[in-house]
Amino acid sequence: SNVMAMMQMARSLTQASFILYILACKTSVATSMTLLHPGDARLPPLMEVPAAPLPLKAVVKPPDVDSLWEWQARVGLTDADPSWASVWPSAAALAFHITSKEGKETVRGKAVAELGAGLGVAGLTAASVGASSVTLCDRDPLALHCAMSSAVVCGIQTGPIPSDDDDDDTDNDSGKSCIVSATASDWANLKTLNVEVVLASEVLYDKSEVASLAQCVSALLKKRGGTLLLTDPRRERAPGCREAFISEIKAEGANDVSISSIDANSNVVGMVGGDNNGEEIVIVRANFGFRR
Repeated sequence: SNVMAMMQMARSLTQASFILYILACKTSVATSMTLLHPGDARLPPLMEVPAAPLPLKAVVKPPDVDSLWEWQARVGLTDADPSWASVWPSAAALAFHITSKEGKETVRGKAVAELGAGLGVAGLTAASVGASSVTLCDRDPLALHCAMSSAVVCGIQTGPIPSDDDDDDTDNDSGKSCIVSATASDWANLKTLNVEVVLASEVLYDKSEVASLAQCVSALLKKRGGTLLLTDPRRERAPGCREAFISEIKAEGANDVSISSIDANSNVVGMVGGDNNGEEIVIVRANFGFRR
């Protein structure tokens, strides 16, 4: 596609020539992209990219993973993870699922948290279909900067994380706009959030973190009862992680745990390329505190 050709060419250019290349592009696809920031000591190069076929207007993101990695190396962030620069297949699949009848029924009027949010496409989609609040959670503040910028571009209201005083006012059927907030934190430090739905994708990549992730999900959903929706490639990034995670959440009290295949649209702009496109995605659904 024109977009992928532009991204591949951009990888071989210096930062300055990359900017000139973007500005010089005249194809209808390329001109629909907007260069927001050329990159400096504080922020990587950032673009506003049309989100179609995702159910969002646009996504704010680095040009690609390689561009982010090069910027991180240039500014001395050698231990940083550049993988959040792309929309991963599991994240796109979760976003599409949320627009289904079942997905809308799960999140509408509910307080939602997205763990390992990255660019936040699943959480922002939940906001767009009627969640009462969405909190985007990730370790990387730059990823959250992009996700919150995307919220603004998409016309979604942003604000502080809901407090305990908001517990009795979570029904979005009243016509109040969803508030999207963000917190840069590890899973172990998220247990005070008050949510009813937890979203996650591409988070089962390290067996050593499975137990802490399961404990986080349990702590978030046991307080009020709620639902987990987690997407993952059927061919796991780290073999055995999904089985271990399901075992852990069952030990934490999860019920109605199910795994099923869902569609993943591989034509998302900015999605990780190569062998990941078109891969089969599964969704893990579990309830805490109630049974279907």
